[in-house]
Amino acid sequence: MSKVKCIIFDLDNTLWNGVVLEGNTVLKPEVLPLLKELDRRGILMSISSKGDRETSMKELSKYGIEQYFIFPMISWQEKWRSIDQISQYTHISIENIAFVDDSIYELQEVHSYLPQITCVTADKLDMILDNQKFCVDIITQETQNRRRYFISEMNYLRDMKLMEQHKFLKSLNMSFCYRKMKGDDLPRVSELANRTKKLNTNHECKSYRTKKKSVVFEYADVYFQHGIVGFANYYYEKYDIIIDLLSISCRLLSREIVKDIICGFIHYMKTDTTMRVIIRFRENEYNVKMRFTLKALGFAKQLNGNYVADMECMAYIIPEYIQCEYQKDRGDWKE
Repeated sequence: MSKVKCIIFDLDNTLWNGVVLEGNTVLKPEVLPLLKELDRRGILMSISSKGDRETSMKELSKYGIEQYFIFPMISWQEKWRSIDQISQYTHISIENIAFVDDSIYELQEVHSYLPQITCVTADKLDMILDNQKFCVDIITQETQNRRRYFISEMNYLRDMKLMEQHKFLKSLNMSFCYRKMKGDDLPRVSELANRTKKLNTNHECKSYRTKKKSVVFEYADVYFQHGIVGFANYYYEKYDIIIDLLSISCRLLSREIVKDIICGFIHYMKTDTTMRVIIRFRENEYNVKMRFTLKALGFAKQLNGNYVADMECMAYIIPEYIQCEYQKDRGDWKE
C-alpha cells in the first residue's frame, strides 16, 4: 500500500460549504483540526480548484488556513493538469498523492488521467486521519517542518526567476555538513530510507541499522535549515570504498545540488590509497534520477548492477559558492 505524502483539496463544498464566488461560504468544522494533524504528520497539502485565484486566496486567508497549502493551483484549467503540476513541483509521485473533491465527476475525470492517485469524496473528510494511507510510522522534527521547507522552496523558485543564475546561487550561502550518524539520528535516517525513492540506491534495503559506518548529510541555505537530507552506509575494502546504501531527500532535486552533495561525501571519504568507489545498486522504476546523477559523476554500471568509478576519472568539482563542513578529520573516519 502506497502511503500518501501529499493531499490536494478542492475548495467549494469541500473545505467549506458554499461557493466562494457567490460569497456565502462557511468553513467546515472538521477542516482546521484535519489540516493541523496532517501538517504534524508531515503530509503536504495543496489545492486544485476551479475558480478565481485572488478571490479564493482571500477566502483561505479569512479562515486563517492559507499557510497550510503549498503550490496552490486555482484557475479554470482541468484539475488533473493542476495535480500533475503539483506532483512535478514537489517531486512526489502520483501514487503518493490523494485528491479530495465533492464532485464525483471531477474525481472520475482526475482518476481517468491519473489512475494511480487516491481519490476521496468530500463527505469522508472526518475519516481521512484513520485511513492507513494517511498514517505515518515516524514523526521527526524534519517531518513537522516539511511544509515550512516547501514554503522556502516556493520563495527559492520566485527569487531564482528574478536574478542571474550564478549570482543567485552565490547569494544562497549553501552549506553541507557531513558527520557520523548518532543514535538520535535513527528516526530521520529510517524515514529517509523508507520515503525516498528517486534518489535511493536500494529502496528495499533496511541496512541503515547496520553496524557498518554511517554518515549523515545536513544542508542549509539562506531560506531554511534543512537538517538531515541524506545518509550513506559504507566500508573500506583494500583500495575501494564500498557504499552499501545511499539515500538523499528528493527535495534537493530542484536545488540541482545532488551531484555536489554526493561528490563532497566521496571526495572527503577517499584516502591516499583509494582507487575506486563502488556503489551497490538495486535498479527499479523510481531511481532513474539517481542513475543519471551517478553517470554524470563518472560512474559506470557493471554487469552485476553496481556502479563503479575510478577516483582519477572523477573530475567533477564542487562550485566555490557551496561550503562543506566535516566534523571529523579523515583519519577518524577510517578506523
